[in-house]
Amino acid sequence: MKATRIIPASIGLIVTLILVAALISMSGVPATATSVEGTLVSTPVDTAPVLDGIADEAAWAAAYATNATVSGGWYGTGTVSMKSVYKDGTVYFLYQYSDPENSNRRGPWQKQPDGSWLKIAATQWPAPVCPPGDASCEQYWSMKDPNGAYEDKFAVLWNINTPGFETAGCGITCHWGIDRANGKYGRKYTNAPGELVDMWHFKSVRTGPVGQTDDQYIDNATTGKDWGRHGDPNLGGGYSDNLDSNGDGKPDYTSPTQPAPPYYLLKSEETAMVDTYAAGDEVAAIRIAALTGDRSNLPTGSNYDETTNTWTLEIARPLVTMGNDGVTPSTKDVQFTDLDSEYLFGVAVFDNAQVEHSMSGLYKLTFAECDSPSLGLSKSGVYWASYADYTARLLSVDLGIGNSGAGAATSAQIEGAINTNGVTVVSSMPMALGGIAAGSSVAATVKYDVPAGVSSFKTTIYATATDACGNAYSYPGPMPS
Repeated sequence: MKATRIIPASIGLIVTLILVAALISMSGVPATATSVEGTLVSTPVDTAPVLDGIADEAAWAAAYATNATVSGGWYGTGTVSMKSVYKDGTVYFLYQYSDPENSNRRGPWQKQPDGSWLKIAATQWPAPVCPPGDASCEQYWSMKDPNGAYEDKFAVLWNINTPGFETAGCGITCHWGIDRANGKYGRKYTNAPGELVDMWHFKSVRTGPVGQTDDQYIDNATTGKDWGRHGDPNLGGGYSDNLDSNGDGKPDYTSPTQPAPPYYLLKSEETAMVDTYAAGDEVAAIRIAALTGDRSNLPTGSNYDETTNTWTLEIARPLVTMGNDGVTPSTKDVQFTDLDSEYLFGVAVFDNAQVEHSMSGLYKLTFAECDSPSLGLSKSGVYWASYADYTARLLSVDLGIGNSGAGAATSAQIEGAINTNGVTVVSSMPMALGGIAAGSSVAATVKYDVPAGVSSFKTTIYATATDACGNAYSYPGPMPS
């Protein structure tokens, strides 16, 4: 058997290698990472996502993905995909879930053949006034009303200081069977004075069109229209019903956008009702404007994709929110003051439902802090790998790629090289290096075609890598085209 001969490059070739580290965050779209089930990991990014409900930014492509399973209610069993990133004091959340229909016909006014107006009820089911445990009541919670006229909604509940949330999740606020005499399945409230839960309540008709999620909270109140459910303090704006306040049998307002859809009136566009509509026409029964003050802390981009039948919600929130004075932190919100802490939450999907929501179990939010890798290059050998390479002038250079940074490099690869004196790279590029842990190194061999007569050349090697959060790094910069 003939042995392979390694021929040292002793003919005077001098190879100078250059690899200068330069970080270009998010210069590419890193691969999606997968988090531990039950934990939503928020990662730092250099470029915040745009709140347009499209979710096509590199920040989302690089973020950890966590799925929450919801069940019960009118939506039934399904999956909500969740991601989170943060930048400059703001945390961003992406929620996506399938829904066969965009429900937005929220209880409109409808003109009848005789010229009168009928306010369409949100649901045609009878009110569940039966005692707790009576199947004729319970069936309406999980049996979607095929004739319902409401809106799709989505909610996130965050624990502020409510004991039991850490084991029961959102369910700690649900009191099934309470207030049945008034046609309620139950009521939502906490169990003692001072206990609070932060409630983010997206409403596709009432808050979505003005780019917001309703910032609300739950306390222990057991009286009033909504018992424990309240909106955060508001400085104006918001939504209200389009009533028949003067008793003439028709809604007070309309707008140039009517007849519906849309099933809302912007308060900035509404006008007094002048009935020029035909039988069967519908006029929106809700008037909307942007919330302000403490209640406006959740700017949102939302979109229902008619092709994929998918809801996409992008919600932003300051890590620390202010109350109406703009100076004092809100007492009604969970405050993400400590990025080393865990924050407990649950989600719920409302499929054309007022209250019959499909609820998840308990999840937690954590914040990742990503240390940067710092790659350096060393030369360990220069040689002709065989007599054939020697005659063909194909020079092999052994490299060591080390990581002196505090963070691991993932998906590292050599993209290519720029050389002097007519030298070209013949190795296949890009060349995958894999992961390089902090303080470690990997080896690679790059082969060059060296023209006859060339005794030295300089090669600038270009490499890329990502960190654990998906931020992209280029060394010494993007590979020239």
